[in-house]
Amino acid sequence: MIDWKELQPSFGGYDFAAFDKMARSALSRGKAMNLCVVTGSGRAPKWLYEHGVTKVHVNGKKVPGSDGTWPCYSDNAYKKFFHNMHATLKDHVEKTYKDDLHKFAGIDLEFGSTGDVTPWHGTPDKCKFSRDEWLQYWADETVQMAKTYTDWLSDPKRSFYLVTRGTEKMPEHMRSPMLQAIPRSHWVERDHLYCKTYGENFEKTSLTMKDTTYALTHTEKDGYYVLSDCAQDVGLPEDCKKDIVVTIWQTMMYMLMWGQDRVQTMYLEGVKGNARGDQLWKFFNRYAGHRATNGKSYEGAWASLKVGLDAADKERFPEAEFGNGCDGIIAKHKAMGARQEDKSIDPGSIMNGRTRHGMNDCGWDILPGNYYMFLEQIDADTTSLGMWRVGDFTSGKPGQFFGRFARTFSSSKGMNDMFFAVTGDVFAETKAETLNMRIVYYDQGSGGFSVQYGSGCKDEQKFTKHNSGLWKEARLQIPTTGLAKACQRSADFILHNTDNEDDAFAFVEVSARDLIPLITTESNDLTSVLV
Repeated sequence: MIDWKELQPSFGGYDFAAFDKMARSALSRGKAMNLCVVTGSGRAPKWLYEHGVTKVHVNGKKVPGSDGTWPCYSDNAYKKFFHNMHATLKDHVEKTYKDDLHKFAGIDLEFGSTGDVTPWHGTPDKCKFSRDEWLQYWADETVQMAKTYTDWLSDPKRSFYLVTRGTEKMPEHMRSPMLQAIPRSHWVERDHLYCKTYGENFEKTSLTMKDTTYALTHTEKDGYYVLSDCAQDVGLPEDCKKDIVVTIWQTMMYMLMWGQDRVQTMYLEGVKGNARGDQLWKFFNRYAGHRATNGKSYEGAWASLKVGLDAADKERFPEAEFGNGCDGIIAKHKAMGARQEDKSIDPGSIMNGRTRHGMNDCGWDILPGNYYMFLEQIDADTTSLGMWRVGDFTSGKPGQFFGRFARTFSSSKGMNDMFFAVTGDVFAETKAETLNMRIVYYDQGSGGFSVQYGSGCKDEQKFTKHNSGLWKEARLQIPTTGLAKACQRSADFILHNTDNEDDAFAFVEVSARDLIPLITTESNDLTSVLV
């Protein structure tokens, strides 16, 4: 990211020193990068106002680096200078980095205030835009950028994208011509709410075509999907204040199920995260970009076991019994660990509840079941019970973050089997003869469980608990042919209770690739017995 004034400090003159320093630093570390030139107050060069661009004074929210003056974006002079600057930058990149052009992966379109889909934060004294006028300006400028970079966008040997935002706010008559102008649908929808935290209000709807952003990024066109990009922000640690890894993991599960392609995060080791969280991002990178048609590319499937308490579901939680909010629902599930730490969150919450302070187990229009990718738990609600806040899950000890949510057997209710089926033709083209599995379970008690699979569901591997009071990981290998839909309910495999002691599970994964370590400093002291 670089300010326009740094690239073009004087009228007619360019200085690429700062840009080249950043680009070469990224290339030296083997990193790809997006171009991004920021305009607006404190970012645009002052000489614009001496060459036909109107100076606008804005009263309102203070923007970092701003002196309160902004360029009038709709002036023809402004647009001419802005377009020429981008064309010159593109020419510089082509000439200077011709052997590394593939490392320039896109351009972030920054047309206004801070990258938000607004010209400025506050009230201008002139050059005023209505909402629709600004959206039209954004659409027109996106078309212009598509023209400037059309050869890069059209090159089948390159993966270059326009990164924009606000398309979900545009009416169809405005959005459609803009998108048609972008070759190969190579654009990225940026900065929605789906990377901010998990369990937000309207989470359930966001996973359907009723959600405009989901529909834009999950509709295939000529063999391509629009990508999604999202920036995490300072609200993330407000969920689980004792261990941010708890929140990172659950948010990651939601993002992956939603189909997030790329994330910009500040929560890494040395910034605001920690090494345990860094390991989880490797898992995210493996499964990012989920779409209904690309299962074969992953050669892996997973399910994060949970129950969502959706106060909007009046059939499940009748108002006559549970009331209109979450109090009655939480009371019903309190024995299984459910709590509501921020009771101010309701259907009208700002930013859909992302700004909550504390962990909530009940929400409005939240996903009622598991987060998952290509691993369906069959009849989950009639074969298992939900659990919340299981074990010492905020301790920061390796792997204990899994305890935020879980599902358990209930022997007294006849729930002794959980059924799972792999979907999406995940292993249809794999060359692997053996699959790796992990079962994350709560090691409480001295009983055990088994995994049943194979022809007639007759193969079985058994595991014994050792009452450590910790979340543990059971690993096993099964032949690829062992997933044969041959178990009850057409399941590929079953988690089976081998005694009367109920077992709780948080996560299941099966992969043709080596599993990414998620409990990084623990040794696996379980042994499996093939019977």
